[in-house]
Amino acid sequence: MRLSPVEKGTRVIVTVNAKPATPMVMTLHTGQDCSTLGPPSGAAQQITLNPISGGSSATLVSIPIGAFTSHHFVVDVRNATTRSQFSQACAHL
Repeated sequence: MRLSPVEKGTRVIVTVNAKPATPMVMTLHTGQDCSTLGPPSGAAQQITLNPISGGSSATLVSIPIGAFTSHHFVVDVRNATTRSQFSQACAHL
């Protein structure tokens, strides 16, 4: 994952090595790990990231890049075709 500052927030770029067999939903949360997920600071709910296309996803979020260094954030990946209660993957930013 990479973060890059943009005028009104941060671009969150997620890269995967393997193409998922099923569609995946990626969401950005506050938390130190996947067992402590919460909505991002200042957001009413989790932020859904753009789907993976060609091995990566880029999403502009309205969170300043400084917030990513002063708070804990994780990206949670779940199977979009089922109501999975468990993460398929999770990464700390």
